[in-house]
Amino acid sequence: MSEPREFAAQAPAKINLWLAIRGRRDDGYHDLATVMMALGFGDELRVRAVDAPGVTLTLQGPAATADIPVDSRNLVVRAAESVRARLRDASGSEPAGLAFSLEKHVPSQAGLGGGSGDAAIALRLAEAALGGDGGDAWRRARLAELGADCVFFHDVGPSAVALCEGIGERVTVYPGSPPAWSVALLVPEARCPTPGVFGALARSARVAVGEPPGPDVLELSAADLRPQMATDLEPAALAAVPELARWRALLDDRGAGHFRLSGSGSTWFGVFDEPGEAIAEVARLERLAGEAGLGLRLARVASALGNPPA
Repeated sequence: MSEPREFAAQAPAKINLWLAIRGRRDDGYHDLATVMMALGFGDELRVRAVDAPGVTLTLQGPAATADIPVDSRNLVVRAAESVRARLRDASGSEPAGLAFSLEKHVPSQAGLGGGSGDAAIALRLAEAALGGDGGDAWRRARLAELGADCVFFHDVGPSAVALCEGIGERVTVYPGSPPAWSVALLVPEARCPTPGVFGALARSARVAVGEPPGPDVLELSAADLRPQMATDLEPAALAAVPELARWRALLDDRGAGHFRLSGSGSTWFGVFDEPGEAIAEVARLERLAGEAGLGLRLARVASALGNPPA
Protein backbone atom coordinates (compact mmCIF):
# COMPACT_ATOMS: atom_id res chain seq x y z
CA MET A 1 0.00 0.00 0.00
CA SER A 2 1.33 3.43 -0.92
CA GLU A 3 2.02 6.05 1.69
CA PRO A 4 -0.88 8.46 2.40
CA ARG A 5 -0.72 11.62 0.36
CA GLU A 6 0.79 14.61 2.15
CA PHE A 7 -0.82 18.04 1.86
CA ALA A 8 1.20 21.20 2.48
CA ALA A 9 0.73 24.98 2.41
CA GLN A 10 2.23 28.16 3.74
CA ALA A 11 0.45 29.98 6.56
CA PRO A 12 1.28 33.66 5.99
CA ALA A 13 2.03 36.22 8.67
CA LYS A 14 0.33 39.63 8.75
CA ILE A 15 0.87 43.18 9.86
CA ASN A 16 -1.72 45.72 11.01
CA LEU A 17 -1.33 48.83 8.91
CA TRP A 18 -3.99 50.57 11.01
CA LEU A 19 -5.91 49.57 14.15
CA ALA A 20 -8.53 51.22 16.35
CA ILE A 21 -10.29 49.87 19.46
CA ARG A 22 -13.96 50.84 19.36
CA GLY A 23 -15.16 49.54 22.72
CA ARG A 24 -15.41 46.61 25.09
CA ARG A 25 -18.14 44.02 24.58
CA ASP A 26 -20.22 42.26 27.22
CA ASP A 27 -18.37 38.99 26.50
CA GLY A 28 -15.02 40.58 27.43
CA TYR A 29 -13.75 40.96 23.88
CA HIS A 30 -13.12 44.32 22.26
CA ASP A 31 -14.76 45.62 19.11
CA LEU A 32 -12.11 46.89 16.76
CA ALA A 33 -11.39 47.97 13.23
CA THR A 34 -8.10 47.13 11.59
CA VAL A 35 -6.55 47.14 8.13
CA MET A 36 -4.35 44.08 7.79
CA MET A 37 -1.93 42.94 5.11
CA ALA A 38 -0.85 39.33 4.63
CA LEU A 39 2.86 38.80 4.05
CA GLY A 40 4.67 36.43 1.73
CA PHE A 41 6.47 35.10 4.78
CA GLY A 42 5.08 32.58 7.19
CA ASP A 43 4.98 29.10 8.65
CA GLU A 44 5.00 25.86 6.66
CA LEU A 45 2.30 23.33 7.51
CA ARG A 46 2.05 19.70 6.36
CA VAL A 47 -0.50 16.99 7.12
CA ARG A 48 -1.33 13.41 6.23
CA ALA A 49 -4.14 11.10 7.25
CA VAL A 50 -3.11 8.26 9.59
CA ASP A 51 -4.74 5.18 11.11
CA ALA A 52 -4.23 6.32 14.71
CA PRO A 53 -7.20 8.37 15.98
CA GLY A 54 -7.03 12.04 16.88
CA VAL A 55 -4.68 14.82 15.82
CA THR A 56 -0.95 14.99 16.49
CA LEU A 57 1.36 17.93 15.93
CA THR A 58 5.13 18.07 15.70
CA LEU A 59 6.96 21.37 15.80
CA GLN A 60 10.25 22.47 14.32
CA GLY A 61 11.80 25.49 12.63
CA PRO A 62 13.72 28.59 13.71
CA ALA A 63 10.73 30.07 15.59
CA ALA A 64 9.73 26.84 17.37
CA THR A 65 9.89 27.88 21.03
CA ALA A 66 8.86 26.27 24.30
CA ASP A 67 5.84 28.56 24.73
CA ILE A 68 4.13 27.06 21.66
CA PRO A 69 2.05 24.02 22.74
CA VAL A 70 1.59 20.93 20.58
CA ASP A 71 -1.58 19.68 22.29
CA SER A 72 -5.19 20.87 22.10
CA ARG A 73 -4.12 24.37 23.18
CA ASN A 74 -2.60 24.84 19.73
CA LEU A 75 -4.99 26.30 17.16
CA VAL A 76 -3.77 23.84 14.54
CA VAL A 77 -4.96 20.92 16.66
CA ARG A 78 -8.23 22.62 17.57
CA ALA A 79 -8.98 23.51 13.94
CA ALA A 80 -8.23 19.98 12.74
CA GLU A 81 -10.28 18.38 15.51
CA SER A 82 -13.25 20.53 14.54
CA VAL A 83 -13.01 19.20 10.96
CA ARG A 84 -12.92 15.63 12.22
CA ALA A 85 -15.93 16.29 14.47
CA ARG A 86 -17.94 17.80 11.63
CA LEU A 87 -17.19 14.88 9.32
CA ARG A 88 -18.00 12.43 12.14
CA ASP A 89 -21.37 14.08 12.67
CA ALA A 90 -22.09 14.06 8.93
CA SER A 91 -21.11 10.44 8.25
CA GLY A 92 -21.71 8.72 11.58
CA SER A 93 -18.27 7.11 11.40
CA GLU A 94 -14.89 7.97 12.86
CA PRO A 95 -12.65 9.86 10.41
CA ALA A 96 -8.98 9.02 10.03
CA GLY A 97 -6.50 10.66 12.34
CA LEU A 98 -4.29 13.53 11.22
CA ALA A 99 -0.55 13.98 11.68
CA PHE A 100 0.55 17.59 11.30
CA SER A 101 4.07 18.96 11.01
CA LEU A 102 4.48 22.68 11.63
CA GLU A 103 7.67 24.48 10.66
CA LYS A 104 7.59 27.75 12.57
CA HIS A 105 9.10 30.86 11.03
CA VAL A 106 6.73 33.39 12.63
CA PRO A 107 7.71 34.15 16.24
CA SER A 108 5.10 33.73 18.96
CA GLN A 109 3.49 36.64 20.81
CA ALA A 110 4.74 39.03 18.15
CA GLY A 111 1.52 40.48 16.70
CA LEU A 112 2.17 38.77 13.36
CA GLY A 113 -0.81 36.40 13.47
CA GLY A 114 1.25 33.23 13.45
CA GLY A 115 -1.25 31.11 15.36
CA SER A 116 -4.25 32.52 13.49
CA GLY A 117 -2.71 31.92 10.08
CA ASP A 118 -1.79 28.39 11.13
CA ALA A 119 -5.40 27.72 12.18
CA ALA A 120 -6.90 28.93 8.90
CA ILE A 121 -4.53 26.82 6.82
CA ALA A 122 -4.86 23.78 9.11
CA LEU A 123 -8.63 23.82 8.62
CA ARG A 124 -8.31 23.63 4.84
CA LEU A 125 -5.51 21.06 4.95
CA ALA A 126 -7.51 18.85 7.31
CA GLU A 127 -10.45 18.94 4.90
CA ALA A 128 -8.17 18.04 2.00
CA ALA A 129 -6.49 15.18 3.86
CA LEU A 130 -9.83 13.72 4.97
CA GLY A 131 -11.64 14.34 1.68
CA GLY A 132 -14.30 16.54 3.26
CA ASP A 133 -15.69 20.04 2.83
CA GLY A 134 -17.36 21.74 5.77
CA GLY A 135 -18.54 24.62 3.61
CA ASP A 136 -17.50 28.23 3.52
CA ALA A 137 -20.01 29.46 6.10
CA TRP A 138 -19.03 26.77 8.60
CA ARG A 139 -15.30 27.43 8.10
CA ARG A 140 -15.70 31.13 8.70
CA ALA A 141 -17.86 30.60 11.79
CA ARG A 142 -15.44 28.08 13.27
CA LEU A 143 -12.43 30.29 12.58
CA ALA A 144 -14.17 33.24 14.25
CA GLU A 145 -14.52 31.06 17.35
CA LEU A 146 -10.86 30.09 17.25
CA GLY A 147 -9.39 33.60 17.14
CA ALA A 148 -9.90 37.20 16.13
CA ASP A 149 -7.56 37.18 13.12
CA CYS A 150 -8.37 33.73 11.78
CA VAL A 151 -11.14 34.76 9.38
CA PHE A 152 -8.85 37.28 7.71
CA PHE A 153 -6.48 34.49 6.65
CA HIS A 154 -9.42 32.52 5.25
CA ASP A 155 -10.88 35.47 3.33
CA VAL A 156 -7.83 37.44 2.21
CA GLY A 157 -7.86 37.99 -1.54
CA PRO A 158 -5.34 38.80 -4.27
CA SER A 159 -4.63 42.29 -2.88
CA ALA A 160 -3.46 40.76 0.45
CA VAL A 161 -5.17 43.66 2.28
CA ALA A 162 -8.53 43.82 4.04
CA LEU A 163 -10.50 45.82 6.59
CA CYS A 164 -11.52 43.64 9.55
CA GLU A 165 -14.20 44.72 12.05
CA GLY A 166 -16.09 43.33 15.04
CA ILE A 167 -13.56 41.11 16.79
CA GLY A 168 -11.96 40.66 13.37
CA GLU A 169 -14.55 38.30 11.93
CA ARG A 170 -16.18 40.83 9.55
CA VAL A 171 -13.73 41.03 6.67
CA THR A 172 -13.94 43.44 3.73
CA VAL A 173 -11.34 42.45 1.18
CA TYR A 174 -9.80 45.35 -0.73
CA PRO A 175 -9.92 44.80 -4.49
CA GLY A 176 -6.79 45.09 -6.57
CA SER A 177 -3.24 43.81 -6.71
CA PRO A 178 -0.92 43.52 -3.72
CA PRO A 179 0.96 46.72 -2.88
CA ALA A 180 4.60 46.84 -3.86
CA TRP A 181 6.00 47.99 -0.51
CA SER A 182 8.89 46.24 1.18
CA VAL A 183 8.25 45.71 4.89
CA ALA A 184 11.07 45.83 7.44
CA LEU A 185 10.29 43.57 10.41
CA LEU A 186 11.98 43.78 13.80
CA VAL A 187 10.80 41.29 16.42
CA PRO A 188 12.25 42.07 19.87
CA GLU A 189 13.14 39.40 22.40
CA ALA A 190 10.28 40.76 24.50
CA ARG A 191 6.98 38.96 24.02
CA CYS A 192 3.59 40.65 24.13
CA PRO A 193 0.84 38.53 25.69
CA THR A 194 -2.37 39.82 24.14
CA PRO A 195 -4.43 39.65 27.39
CA GLY A 196 -1.80 41.72 29.19
CA VAL A 197 -1.84 44.41 26.52
CA PHE A 198 -5.63 44.64 26.45
CA GLY A 199 -5.62 44.65 30.25
CA ALA A 200 -3.45 47.78 30.15
CA LEU A 201 -5.73 49.50 27.65
CA ALA A 202 -8.08 51.07 30.21
CA ARG A 203 -5.23 52.73 32.12
CA SER A 204 -3.26 53.86 29.06
CA ALA A 205 -3.43 57.00 26.98
CA ARG A 206 -5.25 56.71 23.68
CA VAL A 207 -3.95 57.92 20.33
CA ALA A 208 -5.94 59.60 17.59
CA VAL A 209 -5.85 57.17 14.69
CA GLY A 210 -8.41 58.76 12.38
CA GLU A 211 -10.40 56.69 9.91
CA PRO A 212 -9.19 53.41 8.37
CA PRO A 213 -7.37 53.73 5.06
CA GLY A 214 -9.61 52.61 2.19
CA PRO A 215 -8.82 50.52 -0.90
CA ASP A 216 -6.85 53.39 -2.46
CA VAL A 217 -4.18 52.67 0.16
CA LEU A 218 -2.89 49.96 -2.20
CA GLU A 219 -1.66 52.62 -4.62
CA LEU A 220 0.17 54.81 -2.09
CA SER A 221 3.91 55.24 -1.92
CA ALA A 222 5.59 54.33 1.34
CA ALA A 223 6.05 58.02 2.15
CA ASP A 224 2.32 58.67 1.71
CA LEU A 225 1.32 55.54 3.62
CA ARG A 226 3.42 56.19 6.72
CA PRO A 227 1.30 59.09 8.09
CA GLN A 228 -1.79 56.87 7.86
CA MET A 229 -0.27 53.96 9.79
CA ALA A 230 -1.42 53.96 13.41
CA THR A 231 -2.46 51.62 16.20
CA ASP A 232 -4.62 52.36 19.20
CA LEU A 233 -2.85 49.60 21.12
CA GLU A 234 0.67 51.03 21.12
CA PRO A 235 0.40 52.99 24.43
CA ALA A 236 -1.06 49.92 26.16
CA ALA A 237 1.70 47.68 24.78
CA LEU A 238 4.40 50.10 25.93
CA ALA A 239 2.84 50.15 29.40
CA ALA A 240 2.44 46.37 29.59
CA VAL A 241 5.93 45.55 28.25
CA PRO A 242 8.46 48.20 29.37
CA GLU A 243 11.16 46.93 27.00
CA LEU A 244 8.97 48.08 24.11
CA ALA A 245 9.16 51.63 25.45
CA ARG A 246 12.94 51.42 25.08
CA TRP A 247 12.42 50.33 21.48
CA ARG A 248 10.05 53.23 20.85
CA ALA A 249 12.64 55.66 22.16
CA LEU A 250 15.39 54.09 20.03
CA LEU A 251 13.29 54.25 16.86
CA ASP A 252 12.24 57.84 17.50
CA ASP A 253 15.78 58.97 18.34
CA ARG A 254 17.38 57.23 15.35
CA GLY A 255 15.23 58.46 12.51
CA ALA A 256 12.80 55.53 12.42
CA GLY A 257 9.81 57.16 14.08
CA HIS A 258 7.57 55.94 11.26
CA PHE A 259 7.90 52.32 12.49
CA ARG A 260 4.70 51.00 14.08
CA LEU A 261 3.68 48.04 16.21
CA SER A 262 1.80 45.23 14.53
CA GLY A 263 -1.35 44.32 16.43
CA SER A 264 -0.73 44.19 20.15
CA GLY A 265 3.04 43.80 19.56
CA SER A 266 5.85 43.05 19.88
CA THR A 267 6.86 43.42 16.20
CA TRP A 268 7.93 46.81 14.89
CA PHE A 269 7.53 47.31 11.14
CA GLY A 270 8.29 50.00 8.61
CA VAL A 271 7.31 50.27 4.95
CA PHE A 272 9.64 51.22 2.10
CA ASP A 273 9.34 51.58 -1.65
CA GLU A 274 12.54 49.71 -2.46
CA PRO A 275 13.77 46.40 -1.03
CA GLY A 276 17.29 47.78 -0.77
CA GLU A 277 16.09 50.62 1.47
CA ALA A 278 14.33 48.18 3.77
CA ILE A 279 17.28 45.80 3.91
CA ALA A 280 19.68 48.61 4.77
CA GLU A 281 17.37 49.95 7.47
CA VAL A 282 16.96 46.54 9.08
CA ALA A 283 20.73 46.15 9.23
CA ARG A 284 21.17 49.65 10.67
CA LEU A 285 18.51 49.24 13.34
CA GLU A 286 19.71 45.76 14.25
CA ARG A 287 23.17 47.23 14.88
CA LEU A 288 21.82 50.16 16.90
CA ALA A 289 19.61 47.86 18.96
CA GLY A 290 22.57 45.67 19.78
CA GLU A 291 24.55 48.69 20.93
CA ALA A 292 21.63 49.66 23.17
CA GLY A 293 21.38 46.17 24.65
CA LEU A 294 18.08 45.38 22.92
CA GLY A 295 17.88 41.85 21.56
CA LEU A 296 15.98 40.58 18.54
CA ARG A 297 14.28 37.30 17.75
CA LEU A 298 13.88 38.17 14.08
CA ALA A 299 15.06 40.89 11.73
CA ARG A 300 14.10 40.58 8.08
CA VAL A 301 12.36 42.14 5.08
CA ALA A 302 9.10 40.80 3.66
CA SER A 303 6.67 41.72 0.90
CA ALA A 304 2.92 41.50 0.54
CA LEU A 305 1.50 38.04 -0.11
CA GLY A 306 1.47 37.50 -3.86
CA ASN A 307 4.51 39.66 -4.57
CA PRO A 308 8.00 38.28 -5.21
CA PRO A 309 10.02 37.91 -1.99
CA ALA A 310 11.89 41.05 -0.99
